[in-house]
Amino acid sequence: MTSSLAPDAFPLRHAQTHNLAFLVTQGNKKWIHLGDADPSPDNFEALRNHPRPDVALVPFWWLTNENGRDFLFNTWKPGHIKPGETRTF
Repeated sequence: MTSSLAPDAFPLRHAQTHNLAFLVTQGNKKWIHLGDADPSPDNFEALRNHPRPDVALVPFWWLTNENGRDFLFNTWKPGHIKPGETRTF
């Protein structure tokens, strides 16, 4: 038996650019992809209004930013954190 996917999209700030985060729920598991969101107080507040994910796909700069790390590890506490693309061209 497979459970259906329940996707949800919501805006998060990324400077002056439109950015969407995606929360996907399958059964009791939740994954979130933050897109290119900034580690900002507005975004932290928006994420507090969504369920804590089992897996968070975050921009790598959230892990190089003190406020981003603090929010991820001490406030939001996703089950697993996967940083996004780190290659440069």
